[in-house]
Amino acid sequence: MEVKKRSMNSSNRTLRVLACPAYKNKSSNPYNYLLCSALERKGVTVSEFSFFNCLKLRYDIVHVHWPELYLNSASFLKAFLFSAILIASLAWSKLFGKKIVWTVHNLRPHKVKYGTLNSLFWYFYLPLVDGFISLSGANLKLIRDEYPKLSNVPSAVTLHGLYNGHYPDNLTRSEARTKLSISSERKVCLLMGQLRPYKNIELLIDVFGSADLSGVDLLVVGRSVDSDYSEELKQLASGKSNVRIIEKYVDDADIQIYMKSVDLMVLPFRRIFNSGSALLSVSFGIPTLVPNTPNFVEYQNILQDLIFCFDGELESKDILQALEQTEPNMLVEAESLTWDDIAGKTYDFYKSVVVDVKSS
Repeated sequence: MEVKKRSMNSSNRTLRVLACPAYKNKSSNPYNYLLCSALERKGVTVSEFSFFNCLKLRYDIVHVHWPELYLNSASFLKAFLFSAILIASLAWSKLFGKKIVWTVHNLRPHKVKYGTLNSLFWYFYLPLVDGFISLSGANLKLIRDEYPKLSNVPSAVTLHGLYNGHYPDNLTRSEARTKLSISSERKVCLLMGQLRPYKNIELLIDVFGSADLSGVDLLVVGRSVDSDYSEELKQLASGKSNVRIIEKYVDDADIQIYMKSVDLMVLPFRRIFNSGSALLSVSFGIPTLVPNTPNFVEYQNILQDLIFCFDGELESKDILQALEQTEPNMLVEAESLTWDDIAGKTYDFYKSVVVDVKSS
């Protein structure tokens, strides 16, 4: 009886997770901060990943979010060295019986700078994964199709949570529009986030040059990582009085200024797997227009009055139809998109992967 009691106590002790990242990217993407905070509320001990912390082996699971982080470093040497150290660290973990869980935020990197290094990295990384998480049921099949090595690896679905209450939200629509000098009568669309080619911003600007949308304004807000691309966007917008490009990093406190000013968020991405930008706008009650993919149809079924999908290439009629059906600043409630619900599902998956947590 005494042996059984010890075994039960060891299996019920706190689960320890080394999250990569956990809290350090809170200012650029609060996804991890909100998830890890909710996991802590469930009794999980979450620590920030570092190569040194990985060597200490004081954890049960390494939870990786963006394993490709180092692959597009400006220096090939840095990309090679840090990617190799990451692989070595994860292999070290597995050598001592630790488990590797991967949340697949991107089906593939947005940009591949070093082709051979990229291929080698995934060749060595994928066999290390003990379980992976998809941010929608629809994306689960796409992940297995893209990475056959994961075919028999355990998986779970945890949706991307809303950002309700995380960002300041105390401005009225009128106050927000005054700050941006926007007339109360105008319909306004927004694309906000890093300005990158895969987001198809050129097409969006071009669409707003049509006569159909002459009475609708477009704000493109965000920081560009490529000065040439930034200049291209500005050239496309020149001569279009209803298009304004605001190239800047938007502080957390200022996000509400843009969100509370607009009628519709438009995300015409060429290729899209998941989108934190879509969940951010929805969190402010802003209707959001996205490509018609199984992933977004799944979220549309939950957020029926806030997610609108368009087929094929974005056209002016898609924007006009969405504007006719939208009502900004709606109240958003969805139990499956709360962080406590997501953390609960994540915790259950952790336990299924670890099976029996051995005592130190």
